[in-house]
Amino acid sequence: EVNQANSVLTNFLQLARPKQPVLKFHSVNELVKEILAVVEPHAFLNNIELIYEEANNLPLSMLDKDQIKQVLLNMCRNAIEAMPDGGKIKILSGHFPDEKEIFIDVEDTGCGIPKDKMQNIGVPFYSTKDDGTGLGLSISYSIIHAHHGRVEVKSTVGRGTRFRIILPYTRENDKADEN
Repeated sequence: EVNQANSVLTNFLQLARPKQPVLKFHSVNELVKEILAVVEPHAFLNNIELIYEEANNLPLSMLDKDQIKQVLLNMCRNAIEAMPDGGKIKILSGHFPDEKEIFIDVEDTGCGIPKDKMQNIGVPFYSTKDDGTGLGLSISYSIIHAHHGRVEVKSTVGRGTRFRIILPYTRENDKADEN
């Protein structure tokens, strides 16, 4: 209980005083692979199949690697919790060249989110889980916003949810990608 209280306080402080991202060029595909190594054992123990479809020739993106990893871990943890009887998590990377944006999808085959609760997703202290604090997605949204990105959510009750993280990349990055 002390550890759980400490975790809630730490998350609350992070939400109240978010750290500015330290931006460096990173490969989103490599970052996702690092997350998979952490998530795979937990998914396996919960009878969840983990699928990763990476985009080829994905441009590097200016991001804070640790912060984006935290976002992906939060979303994967939520996906696992949404499937108590097992299922699938599909992570997909890609980009929209015309918009100079990279995306990462985290999609599950879980219970889904009812439409009347969708507008509250990402609001601090709002949770659809009985034991949730409502801070994980709030912090994730704050991190993505600090990266000048956005999160899109699509969900169908009984079929699952897809969180799409969209991050910008710079024009100079196009030249770096060609080398």
